[in-house]
Amino acid sequence: MKKTKITIFTILIIILLTIALVGCTDNKDEIEGKATIVGIEAKLVADTKFKVDSNFDISKIEVTAHLSDKTSRKIDTMAAVSVNNNVKFKLDTSDNKFKPNESGIYMLDSQMKFTTEGVFVLTASYNGFETKFDLTVYAK
Repeated sequence: MKKTKITIFTILIIILLTIALVGCTDNKDEIEGKATIVGIEAKLVADTKFKVDSNFDISKIEVTAHLSDKTSRKIDTMAAVSVNNNVKFKLDTSDNKFKPNESGIYMLDSQMKFTTEGVFVLTASYNGFETKFDLTVYAK
């Protein structure tokens, strides 16, 4: 009788531990049948044109998450794109685009206005996913 109680108690402990461990997994979305992010994409909103001396407007950047169920959803741009005026860019002559480089020029001045015309390569990141996109600044 005592042996049976110990066996039942052991089985109950194993079941409770299994339930607790399954509840603590990192892939809850997959267990619950929810789609997970498989990639992101960033682009400028249609008809957006930035010019030298114009203000940078982060709302003109659109970030989309692509999900495992083949759907997509918009992401809050503020959560995915960080642009500030202390990042320097240098012209890469292989593709004629400005890319982040400590010895380059500033894209934005202290008032967040564009200083130079050209194509700047920016990066958006969200939940461990990253994508690059072009931001063109035109002459005045």
